[in-house]
Amino acid sequence: MWTSVLDVCLPTDCSGCGGLLWGQGGSRLCTECVEELPRGLWRVSLDLEGLDGGFAWAPYDSPAGVALRRGKYRPDPGTVTDLGRRLAEAGTELGLPPTELVVPVPRSFGAVLRAGVAPSEVLARAVAKRTSRRVSRVLRRSRGPRQAATRRDLRRLNVEHAYRATTSMSGSSVLLVDDVVTTGATAEACGRALIEAGARSVVLLALCSPAL
Repeated sequence: MWTSVLDVCLPTDCSGCGGLLWGQGGSRLCTECVEELPRGLWRVSLDLEGLDGGFAWAPYDSPAGVALRRGKYRPDPGTVTDLGRRLAEAGTELGLPPTELVVPVPRSFGAVLRAGVAPSEVLARAVAKRTSRRVSRVLRRSRGPRQAATRRDLRRLNVEHAYRATTSMSGSSVLLVDDVVTTGATAEACGRALIEAGARSVVLLALCSPAL
């Protein structure tokens, strides 16, 4: 009830288009932006070596992508949480391949400290809650250049040995969750670390991708 009252008395701006939000019940997107959102998931058009498939929800240049950038760089954790709920709903409707664990792609400690939010972890928690899976923060990222600041042709080399699993995966099937998949280099590096730790299979689920 209080959320609805605050929406009316203290309206905020839509994370997708910047227009004012009035009485949206906690949503960070306006009605018009919500209508543009996908109703399901798409397979990413990338050859993800070592992974058993990859799915994404929305194009990076859509209102969802605009909202994600706001959530990451403003930062606005509430927007990331809202997007996570919508991603989880889309994944439930599609019927994702059966997996046991949800593993977020980790950000470096410095990146989380600067931004104040870890988008992949927020998304992973929402997906795990909606699909009755368990979250495992088993992956760690070593220090190195940010992928967003790295040339596309160097991204695979940049993260080739950047990730490691801290515990044995002992035959587990994993749903790997990230906010954006661009070249697939990060997903492949994370998948490789999970497989080397004993994971039986790894499927990628991303919020946004330009490769749809």
